[in-house]
Amino acid sequence: MSSEVGDGDLADALAIVSKSCLGGEAVPDDLAALWRAQFDDDTDLLDSYEMTLLDAVEPELFDGFREEDGVEPAAARAFERMATQIRWVAEILDGSLVGYWVGEERRRVGDSPVVICDPGGQFELGARTLVEYLLDCTEPDDPEEFSEVADALAELGIDVLVQSHQEIWNRLEGFDDPNAVTLGYLVEERMRG
Repeated sequence: MSSEVGDGDLADALAIVSKSCLGGEAVPDDLAALWRAQFDDDTDLLDSYEMTLLDAVEPELFDGFREEDGVEPAAARAFERMATQIRWVAEILDGSLVGYWVGEERRRVGDSPVVICDPGGQFELGARTLVEYLLDCTEPDDPEEFSEVADALAELGIDVLVQSHQEIWNRLEGFDDPNAVTLGYLVEERMRG
């Protein structure tokens, strides 16, 4: 959590997240529930994922991906084009960023898939919702782990609409591969010179 929220209440925090991270859109229910858990100091689930919720998108999040960091200019522009299409909401300890990919068409956050940008600048679809992303991080061959996380989410008042990894993956059908889109941008940027 950055310094934007400070000692305010949950409503203030969600208003800041809406404005600073989501382009003024309402905070999705599952993200709001995770914020509520954080305000209630019920952070076991977030801690187990080593996840920090963001209340502001600071430039430092993108250190290492810019031209001034030594990145090829075309690659830096391609990364920036993709990064501006994502409403960033969390950071994972390994440096990965998590957000809602609104795309060039600027889908509503609630209609956008969750994407992950790893520390190497590679983008991948994570799930349809932040909760489904957390569930997808469980071991696919361990249905008990999936159930435990689903139960922990339910205890936070979060509805879990999927019962398996396959259901999570099925819900991503129809969305483009964000890494392929970024590679397309890279080709375009290189052609521009």
